[in-house]
Amino acid sequence: MLEMQSFDGKMVLSAYRFADPGYWLADTQGANRSLVFNPSGFMYIVNSSNDNIYSLTRNISTPAEDYYHRATINDHGNFQQFVHHKNGSNWTLVWSTFDEPCTANSICGVYGMCSSPDNETETCNCLPGHTPLDPDNVFKGCRPKTVMNYCAENSRDNFTVELIEDADFVSDTLGDLSHVDNVDMEECKKAIIDDCYSLAASWANSTCRKKRTPLVNAKKSVSTKGIKALIKVPIKVPINPDIPKPTNKKKFNSRAFLEIGSIITAILAFLFGVAAIHYNPAAQRFIKRNEEDDLFLPGWVVSCVISGNLETVVSHDPEVLSDFERFERMAMVGLWCINPDPILRPSMNKVVQMLEGTLEVGIPPLIHDQM
Repeated sequence: MLEMQSFDGKMVLSAYRFADPGYWLADTQGANRSLVFNPSGFMYIVNSSNDNIYSLTRNISTPAEDYYHRATINDHGNFQQFVHHKNGSNWTLVWSTFDEPCTANSICGVYGMCSSPDNETETCNCLPGHTPLDPDNVFKGCRPKTVMNYCAENSRDNFTVELIEDADFVSDTLGDLSHVDNVDMEECKKAIIDDCYSLAASWANSTCRKKRTPLVNAKKSVSTKGIKALIKVPIKVPINPDIPKPTNKKKFNSRAFLEIGSIITAILAFLFGVAAIHYNPAAQRFIKRNEEDDLFLPGWVVSCVISGNLETVVSHDPEVLSDFERFERMAMVGLWCINPDPILRPSMNKVVQMLEGTLEVGIPPLIHDQM
């Protein structure tokens, strides 16, 4: 999205509002800035006095009235300007925010890698050890083929570290767990093996940058030449714990499971409520009707998802059923938040994005593998 930030006056391109610091900006700091696209086909930014303080378009075909003009953000996140002669047949690019493909954040989704060998086109593939969330559209991102707790005892016997030449996990400083300086590649490899909280790292110029999860900006392009990317890949399939069996399938007040509301605080309260049910055995009895009628809520919901009958949870509530798509999204987010593998639990930023609909909500891997 393209936004003129009200708090500092900078024009920023970002993949997500609030959660993304942006991958391109026009440094036009100050109050009351505006973007102008004038009749002559020039784009520029003006201040409160209407003075041109930052020009975007450098050259334009003349006379302007002989051309059609348009400015768009394409599906790869590039803000571009085109002209089309009124007697011609093609649009011609006259300006763009960046020239190198794979620049936009999260262009291939979580755990996806953007590749551009010719610096013109780009393709998406899953990182080693991962598979597409949607086989028909890799741009939606990927998920681990095997869910693994790298902090578990003896976990080092269950994974290897793969090398990807001329690639990087691009991130700002917040995306790096830590830096290890003055090391060679083998020492960098050992550093992520020893760190169970780090899934990947990039090595260049004797510096090892260990990365946070999830990995969202893996790329292989002109700007990553000479950089070596390292990523942990499971080699054994851990035994998944049994999913709790439902102890009661009687009707219950669905409001106890989910408060359909219009404000985000109600949604987050639900998420934390489900997490509390999962981790606190005493809280499992909050829907108790009598001593014999006890319902383990997360277990029942999981079993309904696996069987493809999530509607059963709210089958007696016409109001919730009328907005079932929203209910399903919120239920899936709740299950992500109580995933047994802490590495796969989303950050609060990701939770907000999933609830807003700006980030795809897939089925948690442990559940997906049993469907």
